[in-house]
Amino acid sequence: MIRSRPHALATALAGLLVLAAAPGPRPVFPPTRDVAVRYQADVRANGAPPTFLLRYSAASQQARLDSGAGSYVLVDLRAPQARLVVPAMRLIFDLPAGSGLEQALSLGGDSRFERAGQETIAGLPCTLWRVNGREANGTACVTAQGVVLAAQGRDRQGRAGSVRAIAVAFGPEPPSLFAVPPGMREVRLASPALP
Repeated sequence: MIRSRPHALATALAGLLVLAAAPGPRPVFPPTRDVAVRYQADVRANGAPPTFLLRYSAASQQARLDSGAGSYVLVDLRAPQARLVVPAMRLIFDLPAGSGLEQALSLGGDSRFERAGQETIAGLPCTLWRVNGREANGTACVTAQGVVLAAQGRDRQGRAGSVRAIAVAFGPEPPSLFAVPPGMREVRLASPALP
């Protein structure tokens, strides 16, 4: 069960997998300011929609995804690299390229974007974008500061999901949140076969 909740958010953010390298008009990403966003996902766990806390450091271009299950994912957007940290087991799992987590937050690729309107989510205005590409298809609502407030879509494996921000807080994020805790043992996972 370690993987299921963070994976649900990665799938839900699939609509933005291909943002950074996309030609033509596109949303701002990554965020231009430090931010913490609490999302609610459509995936049901024990009868209630799960929530996730995503923290982002603009200076280091690192993100931390907390699922509330005791584990969390650290993502380096520059690498891109994703690592699952399980403090109770003193383990760090290097997630292989193509696992979806690093892609959902690094947003590189060849998709096309089309403006589809304006919305207000969690008290903030955002532009709704339709996303079409090889890696993902869906929609995303992104603020002028590059914060994804909602996303829904399917990734290249056909997994569907959606998330919606329920709280957003701008402010400095401590560097310690994005550091690997000392004394952890590293485990490398095999890369999945790509379709």
